[in-house]
Amino acid sequence: MKFKTYEKQFSIKAAGVEITPEILAKINHYAVKELTAEDVYVRKYLMAYNAVDRDNERFTEILLDDFAKTFPGKSFLVGHDRSAPGIGLYFAAATENLTPEQFKELTGEEAPLPEGLTSVKVLYGWIYLVKADFNEKIIANIDAGIYRHASIGFRASDLKPIKGQYDNILYWEYSSPGEALEGSLVWLGAQPGATAQKSADDNVLCLNCNKFFDYSKQIEIAMGAVKCPECFAIVNQEGEALTEKNNSKKGGKNMEKLLKMLMKLFPGKSFTEEGLGDEIKAALDEHVKAESQKAVDAASAPLNQKIAELTPLAADGKAYRDGMVSSYVAQKAKLEEVSEKPEDQKALREVVEKYPVDFLKSEVAHLQKRVEEKFPANPQTQGDDRRDKSGGEADKNQLIPEEEKEGK
Repeated sequence: MKFKTYEKQFSIKAAGVEITPEILAKINHYAVKELTAEDVYVRKYLMAYNAVDRDNERFTEILLDDFAKTFPGKSFLVGHDRSAPGIGLYFAAATENLTPEQFKELTGEEAPLPEGLTSVKVLYGWIYLVKADFNEKIIANIDAGIYRHASIGFRASDLKPIKGQYDNILYWEYSSPGEALEGSLVWLGAQPGATAQKSADDNVLCLNCNKFFDYSKQIEIAMGAVKCPECFAIVNQEGEALTEKNNSKKGGKNMEKLLKMLMKLFPGKSFTEEGLGDEIKAALDEHVKAESQKAVDAASAPLNQKIAELTPLAADGKAYRDGMVSSYVAQKAKLEEVSEKPEDQKALREVVEKYPVDFLKSEVAHLQKRVEEKFPANPQTQGDDRRDKSGGEADKNQLIPEEEKEGK
């Protein structure tokens, strides 16, 4: 498989990052000397997504996964200057599926998804820089929002046009397999809404048990709330416990807050403390079923439209073929090569119906020619075709012999 190398620019925006022990462990996987949280500067970037960007191009979902697998260990550069070793390093990457509403809430931008897609797949990349004199200006400009834009250098198998109904190019699409080669600070980005994120990882500190866990891998109880795998408390994205394990007191502000959040998330549904588990499960099941049906309807819409367009054309084509079959059988009957009885013509018709249309068309033309030769269109006896009849004599009747006329 031959790859083509490309560079793609995306906007970023500086924000603060908390370096957790888990993040530091990932960084030290690449560091030769053991680093501390005070030694490094970290950013989490929303690098790319599967929507159509300003360049009228998009990444496929599979290609974004390829980038996530190959980004860790790649250099963070300035202006794609690959003659230098780089100013930082990507130590982690991941993809996430968001609804268009979640993406807009996160970035403030609309995601122009292609027809049939309902989920925005985004690519995150985490980088770290060493806090040293030679990086102070770069870090200061990132924090100030001056170095706003980043670009991904990558390889993809192809860049191909995606065309519409009338063969017009709708957009261009990068194809998998591919590889992330580097990321750079550049002068302008191509994808609106690609921004740096405050959290440097999906790890959340549960404030109920003071232990970290991977937020992204937990089953979502409701929007922004999951169950801590350590103490089983329901916590939000900030780690705040909405319910506590073995809490003997019913009600309270945490439970009231959770119930209000659930009713806001699932309008028209009611939730109670006693039946909360079953009620949440029922609401989630209904939500998943509805979203699945939406996805099926969206995916089948282009196919149904194409079927509707082709159905009348198929009917016209069948009528045309049936007409040629009937003409073939009729010509054969005129040439007395088949009986005129419908029951006798049935077997011939079944054979002719299987002929390729081009062959059938030529056979019908050949039979027509034979019929015209056998039954010419001109009469056997032609009339007098002289134009000048000014002599005053009556036209001769060619059907009466001359001798009979003279006898009279």
